[in-house]
Amino acid sequence: SRDEAPPVRGVSATALGVAAVAVIVAVVATPLLPQPDLRFATGGTGGIGTTINPNLELGNDLRQPREVEVLSVRTTAPTAPYLRAVTLSRFDGAVWQPDSSDTVPVPAEGAVFDPVTVAEGVTVADYDTTVTVDQLDSPWLPVPYPASTVTGLTGDWLGMPQNRTVVTRAGSTREQVYQVQADVPRPTLEQIRSSAVGGPNLDPSLTSLPDDVPAVIGDTAREVTAGAQSPYDQLLALQTWFRSSQFRYSLDAPVESGFDGAGVDAVADFLEVRAGYCVHYASAFAVMARSLGIPARIVVGYLPGTASSTAQQGGTEYTVSSSQ
Repeated sequence: SRDEAPPVRGVSATALGVAAVAVIVAVVATPLLPQPDLRFATGGTGGIGTTINPNLELGNDLRQPREVEVLSVRTTAPTAPYLRAVTLSRFDGAVWQPDSSDTVPVPAEGAVFDPVTVAEGVTVADYDTTVTVDQLDSPWLPVPYPASTVTGLTGDWLGMPQNRTVVTRAGSTREQVYQVQADVPRPTLEQIRSSAVGGPNLDPSLTSLPDDVPAVIGDTAREVTAGAQSPYDQLLALQTWFRSSQFRYSLDAPVESGFDGAGVDAVADFLEVRAGYCVHYASAFAVMARSLGIPARIVVGYLPGTASSTAQQGGTEYTVSSSQ
């Protein structure tokens, strides 16, 4: 989920934990980026390697048996970072649309995005990460969140301040080696629980839902979070529920019923069957959060990789595969 507003004073700790922090940047007005289905439309492996599918049509990609190493990460962070490539906020009930907005050029040196702003008393940790791309051919650059500086890229790259992602119109991630400096908010549990979400400057697309959402979605969200005392606790209750033994990860349950979608009907089916893969979990979580009035979006990227070396002065190295 995210908070993509203009300047917001005293960003809530909940926003720090589960939403992108509002940023203050002077954006350069540029034409909107090409829609993702015009280029690199399908994911999976083969040819050069794999790519990033921002349209959530991942079923066939995930079911392909061949797995390749897409990139490696060396970081000073205490744990491997999640890597963000594309965010999806607009949801019409059937399709989640990748975000596109004004961009700023990524300079050869120096900051890409303004420093993260946090509420008074919230600690911010500074981590450096080097990403070496292997078999990944994509116009969307995987970066740790929340990135402030990206250096070392070859070609022309653009940053989207509203979600701190990086994209190119003509280049590719293939064989790129780049460094990312991220300022990561580290609020305490008390700071998170005492904070609110939303605000007058919040993009309405982050909470909007169509009129025909099946009742089971909102009813289930309220049932699962009935004992929660804060928005953070509501989200934690949803996460705990999805990770419980009541759900089963599955790539083929039930494909024959058109279950590869991410719309509200697919979410309702998922809540009944309680078996599916990442798209179903993410879409269900986001829609249920919005039904509770909590801003939410979907992020497409890579999970933290697998440690391939012990920690040393330059950080620990991790490898990330196509299945992640």
